[in-house]
Amino acid sequence: MVLENPLTPALRFPEFSGEWEEKSLKQVCEMQAGKFISASSIKENQTINLYPCYGGNGLRGYTEEYTHTGKYPLIGRQGALCGNVNFVQGKFYATEHAIVTSPKNKIDSKWLFYQLGRLNLNRLATGQAQPGLSVDTLKSVHSFIPVIQEQQKIADFLTAVDARIAHLQQKHSLLQTYKKGLMQQLFPEKNESVPRLRFPEFKNTSGWDVRLGEELFKTISNKNHHSNYPILAMSQEHGAIPRELINYHVSVSKESIKSYKMVEIGDFIISLRSFQGGIEYSKYKGLCSPAYIILRNKKMIVRITLGTILKQIFLLKI
Repeated sequence: MVLENPLTPALRFPEFSGEWEEKSLKQVCEMQAGKFISASSIKENQTINLYPCYGGNGLRGYTEEYTHTGKYPLIGRQGALCGNVNFVQGKFYATEHAIVTSPKNKIDSKWLFYQLGRLNLNRLATGQAQPGLSVDTLKSVHSFIPVIQEQQKIADFLTAVDARIAHLQQKHSLLQTYKKGLMQQLFPEKNESVPRLRFPEFKNTSGWDVRLGEELFKTISNKNHHSNYPILAMSQEHGAIPRELINYHVSVSKESIKSYKMVEIGDFIISLRSFQGGIEYSKYKGLCSPAYIILRNKKMIVRITLGTILKQIFLLKI
C-alpha cells in the first residue's frame, strides 16, 4: 500500500480519521522463542489427548503437552521459511523454532498477525545454510499502529476475506476431485472401447475408434526463429504459458535460446523428464526447451477434446 502520508493509510474505513502512531514491535508485543521438544515426542496424527505443535514453518504435528493457551501470531525463527507468520489459537505447543508474540495492551492479536505478515520479516534473517531471526532484531522493527477499534475493524475485514478464500479453495478442491472421478468414467478403460458413463444421445452408438499416435500427430522440431518469442513454462495448473505471466524466472543465455523449439498455438508439449510430467496444450505461440517433445495435429480433431483425452491417458498411467 502506497502512503501519501506515512502515518495515514490510503484506504480507510470512513468512521476513522487521524494519524497512526509509529512504535517499535517491542512497544507493541512481547516476543519469546518457544521451548525445545524432541522429534520423538511429536506425533503425526491428532487424537483427543494431543495438542497442535508449531515450529518455524507452521504445524509440525501433535504433542501430549502444551506451552500456551490463547490467540497468538507465531513468527518462524529458523529455516527456509524463516520470517513467515502463522496465527494460532487454543492450547498448543510452540517449539524453539517459533517466536510467540503476545500483544500488549490495546493491541488486537489478529490485527498484529496481519501487520507482522506485511513487514517482510525474512529480510532481517542472517546466515546462509540455516537462516535465523534474532528476537532482539525483531523488537527493533518499527510499525504504524492505529487505535484498537480500527485494528479490530481491519482484522475482522481481512479475516472475512481469508474465510472466503478458504471456502473457494475447498470448493475448487472438491470440483477437482469430482472432475477426476468423472473423467475416469467418461473415458474407456484400458482394452475397452466404450466408457462406463455416456451422454444420453450417444448411448446407442458404437464404441470409440482406436487410432495410433502417428496417424494423429507429427513431431515438430522447428528451431528456425529469431529468439524474440516468449519462453513457455509447462505446468499442470496453467498448461503451456509464457513464464512472465506466472512470475517464473529462470536465467537462460541468448545462445541457448537459439536451440529452443518453436511452439504454435494448438500444439501439444510432452515433458516426460519434468518433475511434473505429462502433456500440455499450448494456447500461446512461443519457445520451449529442446528437452520437450512437440506434437502437432495431422487431422481435423477438436484440439481441446484431444488434449483432455491425452491428459486422461497420463493421469490414469495407461
